[in-house]
Amino acid sequence: MCRRLTPLALMAVLTGLISACSSPPSTAAGESAARQARHAVAVTYWQLFNSLPGAALRTDGFGRFVSCGNSTSNSVQYGIEDAIDSPSSGQALSGFTALVLKRFAAAGWNLHAAGENQAGQAVYSAKRNSTTVMLRVFGSSRPGGAFTVQGACVSAGSAASTILNAYGGSGADRYPEPEASASPIPASLTPSS
Repeated sequence: MCRRLTPLALMAVLTGLISACSSPPSTAAGESAARQARHAVAVTYWQLFNSLPGAALRTDGFGRFVSCGNSTSNSVQYGIEDAIDSPSSGQALSGFTALVLKRFAAAGWNLHAAGENQAGQAVYSAKRNSTTVMLRVFGSSRPGGAFTVQGACVSAGSAASTILNAYGGSGADRYPEPEASASPIPASLTPSS
């Protein structure tokens, strides 16, 4: 015999399910979500970084967690930025840009023109699986730019404030250029530099 739930009982069950689904993750689950988000970004960063030998002079990359949305949000987002320069002072900006875009395409990222930013720099971008790659290029006598890899916002629950406090100010994860072949990814949720 099948029992029917009364409307009041059904409402109580649904309310319980909704609140269970919308509660923030525990500290451990939030830290795990943040680590997974950083891992996805770092894998893409190293893939793009390692596609550039000979095409651009690279520096150390720096990654950090930032807050998503308003100040009461428990969500964090991880991004890495790295400056790049043309290896030749005589190279035209268009040639430098085309070479970097070609290398990124060979690494699986086909960036498309996205206009200019407020500083008048040409911007190219692509998004895949919640990861966004952006390239900014500028310069006339010696072309240069920067590329950024940014992940999705993830709910870090009660771990968000600790993570954001650690990465506030000048705190950042360093992605050292000499270690590019090993492609290391920080394990700790505290800045490495």
